[in-house]
Amino acid sequence: MPGAKGERGYPGERGVPGDALMGTPGPPGERGQVGEKGRDGSPGRMGLIGEKGEKGFPGGQCPACYPGHKGEKGLPGLPGKDGRPGERGLAGGTGIPGERGDDGPLGPPGPPGRPVGKRKRES
Repeated sequence: MPGAKGERGYPGERGVPGDALMGTPGPPGERGQVGEKGRDGSPGRMGLIGEKGEKGFPGGQCPACYPGHKGEKGLPGLPGKDGRPGERGLAGGTGIPGERGDDGPLGPPGPPGRPVGKRKRES
């Protein structure tokens, strides 16, 4: 009867490369085809924040110097003086009379009149 199976052994050492002189190198291969365009990469990390620069020189007063920045809008001014009187207008003309208007509605009845009779003569 055969004995029990033994334990697995340790791997052996790596062998040395073969002799390169055994064969002759072949001719260079043909140039490969151009590969497909790759995907866009992910955004890079944010750069470091720089230091504040030194204060610039004051502006000059010469024509070749740069103009300054536009100033802020000022406050409204005070009311001005009254102007001169205007010229006299043209005289009014006599226009064409208009048409007669419509009659108005009837008013309420008036109060009763005095009785009619002989009048007394005054002496």
